[in-house]
Amino acid sequence: MTRRERAEQNFLAGYNCTQALVLAFEDALDIDKNTLLKLSSSFGGGMGRLREVCGAVSGMFIVAGLLRGYSDPSDLDAKREHYALIQRLAAKFKEKNGSIVCRDLLGAKLASTSPSPDARTPEYYKSRPCARLVGDCAEIVAQEFGIGDVHYMRLDDEPFKAIDSGAKTVELRLNDPKRQAVGIGDNIIFENNGNTVAVKVVSLTTAQSFEQLFKDSTVLSRSGFDGVSASDAANFMRRFYSEEQEQLYGVVAIGVQKL
Repeated sequence: MTRRERAEQNFLAGYNCTQALVLAFEDALDIDKNTLLKLSSSFGGGMGRLREVCGAVSGMFIVAGLLRGYSDPSDLDAKREHYALIQRLAAKFKEKNGSIVCRDLLGAKLASTSPSPDARTPEYYKSRPCARLVGDCAEIVAQEFGIGDVHYMRLDDEPFKAIDSGAKTVELRLNDPKRQAVGIGDNIIFENNGNTVAVKVVSLTTAQSFEQLFKDSTVLSRSGFDGVSASDAANFMRRFYSEEQEQLYGVVAIGVQKL
């Protein structure tokens, strides 16, 4: 899933424009989800529906601060570099959309400053460009900071624990269309019973079959089969994937590093 798709999906799920943007980069930020959502909650609707700076643009600035912000009040060079970054992000958005101000982007008819949020009906989404604007901001952030796409995969208890502990650094899958969309530098969020662990993709190794893949002893050991023969490991994987599936898609070893 691209960062644009994730941000737009968040907005369509009911998050405000700022929350939708920052949540699309949750896996790349060293802050928990609940705090991130609270931190960004005040900026929706152009700052509390004041229709000032677009909430999605404010979300870009929040992400930029968390990734490249400064903390030393006496470091003038750091301040200058950071403000230049913020101005660059704003200019990219303005070049595409004409303004960074909410009331300008929505038009007078939609720019109500009532503190009461509008109901999220199908008509609401059709009548305003907010989902697209959130997506634009997500693309700008991803390009500026070199943040790859994010993918979601479920894991059973034991492999989830192994990934989380660092004991397992290679995830094995069929190389189906969903996995073919994964690239080096992308992030994966592994999910298990409400728990998540975020990782960065550092390598991709493909083969026609698991047995062929396991000829690489590094793949074998890093995927949780240390001390197991290639044929035995391949037979174990066939509990989950058939030989027909292997022949159809091939297989992939996804090397990961925990974030």
